[in-house]
Amino acid sequence: MKSKKLIYATVAILVVILGCFVVFSEEENQHFENPSEAIKACQKELYKLKKEKFANTSSLIKHINRWTSIRDSSFSCFTHADSTQMNTEVFNYFYAVSDSIGTEIMRLTASKPKTVEDLLEIQTRTAHNRKTIQKSENFKNASEFFKSLQENNTEIPIDEAIAKYKKLASKTKNIKKEQELLSFIKEENIYYQAIMKNLLKVNIHDLEEISHESERFFSRLMYSLVIDNNEANNRILTYLYMRVNKRVIANTEAVVNIIKSNVKINDTQVVTFRIMLLNPFLSLNAESWAYMTKNEIKVLEDLAPNLHEYLLKMDGVKSIKDKDKAEELKNNIGKYLTTAYVKQLL
Repeated sequence: MKSKKLIYATVAILVVILGCFVVFSEEENQHFENPSEAIKACQKELYKLKKEKFANTSSLIKHINRWTSIRDSSFSCFTHADSTQMNTEVFNYFYAVSDSIGTEIMRLTASKPKTVEDLLEIQTRTAHNRKTIQKSENFKNASEFFKSLQENNTEIPIDEAIAKYKKLASKTKNIKKEQELLSFIKEENIYYQAIMKNLLKVNIHDLEEISHESERFFSRLMYSLVIDNNEANNRILTYLYMRVNKRVIANTEAVVNIIKSNVKINDTQVVTFRIMLLNPFLSLNAESWAYMTKNEIKVLEDLAPNLHEYLLKMDGVKSIKDKDKAEELKNNIGKYLTTAYVKQLL
């Protein structure tokens, strides 16, 4: 089916363009006294994984969390080890074992069918320190801030909203302090809401420009915060991650509303909207998932079982009458997305 090929091709493209990132396990990291102890723990983990023939979603999550805990503790041990304990041979062996462990986890990922619902469980339960972050004062305060950004009822012409957004984005180079960031987010929210409400009228080139400006702003500010770590910057990081999540969810909701309205969209819009629909499952790293609110996850939980139907509908296919084919398509999409995400975690 042509539509299925288009969907799989889109997923494949997303997998290629996504960057790699380091994941920190929700589990407590272990402590190794020396590199030799760390290597032995890696060997032991590889042995355990090779004995496993299959893994359901819960078991897979445990494997991922245990391995990321061992891996991160090993890196920490290597960093503090003296030159007599560390050498090229140790590093090479560690990376060889790491690759083998990654291969085993990917094998177990494919050992059982995975749905998009399974992927959501993996994303939330392998997110770095999610429970601690959600209980923190920084998260609570940021949540209240974003709740206070009420829906803007003022009608802004789409051309005006885009022009003002671009002008606002051009000033982001000077943002360094918390209050400057919050003022920016407040004003940005007004224009972005107007753009999402009128998404069908937005020129794709303008949409891409807005997206790229946002990415540049996030990367620039994130870099400056990481190299100068302190409590104030930790608060800013919380607002940044939650801003990204809020926008990704807003994009998804806008596309779902368009699909449900049965409005005809052109080929360029199909490609762009399809990526916007898949973004929550592929573009957010584990750190972003730690800051995902319960309401945002609820949006994705509602989307997950219908994702394959929405993708088909954008391609002009109203439904698949054959239930077996529909289930096959749903499982294949789940498989593609889950495989891509787990691969990045490793």
